[in-house]
Amino acid sequence: QAFSRSWASAVGPPAHSQLPVAASRPRRLSSTPSDVFRAPPADAAGDEPCQPEGSADGPPSSSAASPGLPLDESPGGGCMPSVIRRGSTPPPLAVLRSLRDPPVLPPTLLWIHGGGFVGSSFASDSVWLSQTAASCPSPLLIVFPHYTLAGTSGGAGRYPTALNELLEVYRWLRPRTHVLVCGGDSAGGNLTAALTLRCIDEGMPLPQRVVMAYPALQLSPAPGTARALSLHDPIVPVALLQALARAYVPRSYAEAATDPYIHPLLATDDQLRRFPPTFLVSGGLDPLLDDAVDFNTRLRRVGVPGLLMVSRTLPHGFLNFPALPGADAAISQLRRYITEAVSSTAATE
Repeated sequence: QAFSRSWASAVGPPAHSQLPVAASRPRRLSSTPSDVFRAPPADAAGDEPCQPEGSADGPPSSSAASPGLPLDESPGGGCMPSVIRRGSTPPPLAVLRSLRDPPVLPPTLLWIHGGGFVGSSFASDSVWLSQTAASCPSPLLIVFPHYTLAGTSGGAGRYPTALNELLEVYRWLRPRTHVLVCGGDSAGGNLTAALTLRCIDEGMPLPQRVVMAYPALQLSPAPGTARALSLHDPIVPVALLQALARAYVPRSYAEAATDPYIHPLLATDDQLRRFPPTFLVSGGLDPLLDDAVDFNTRLRRVGVPGLLMVSRTLPHGFLNFPALPGADAAISQLRRYITEAVSSTAATE
């Protein structure tokens, strides 16, 4: 299958298009979680914006929609995923919605994008994600949810909208694959950790691995060495971090300062010791470096296996800047961990 038209218009003809990789951008979901991978209708003209009605500006509820509730009626509204797949036999998108008996999917990576809760980076993320899929020795499905962004639709994208949407996608995916790795970068790392905590607290089956790149795990203006040294960082100055946090967290939510789903660094030891093996990667010039270091330290203290890799010369967001010195090596290491996690876990299932 060739690259989709939306991919080509976003990033141009990919240099690696000869590889057996395919991407598609399903339109907005319109029925149940079983339609997460619904193929777009033949007469569809462009993607519809994912903008649920209502505002989450008041005190949010941390409870998610029931598994059988249509996504468009969930507290988080509809969540539109893109799909990248590798291998010769994974089911095509048009067939997935007709398959009801789990598991039906190959090993899957659920990747949650960053962008400060207010932006998306599919055009750039799709490049390294497609390369990851191509480098995996076994079939790999990568799901890239387009969750509702904060600051849109009169505040409808504020916490916990995106988290509820992602939980619905996770609920649909988890029983349909033997191997599920969850990961994300920056704000997506925050949502990855929060999603894992929700699964722990609600007794849901956990992903086999968690992967986070320069995650934002403490949204309050807490003092720290990395933040203090990056007050005027050219990519994410501290003032910008604080503005993005204000856009994401409802102003009237009284418990925002202590909610571990907003600040995963505040999770209890009992929650953290139930985390799956976790890999973190960050840059030495990243204002969020302390978040990754502190979270890694807490995980190791409670016995969770994993690894923290810090590339000294790299800034925040280096996944989107592969030409930076040292970025290619760091991205290759992240890609290698994902493919090894998928392959080794699949072999034991």
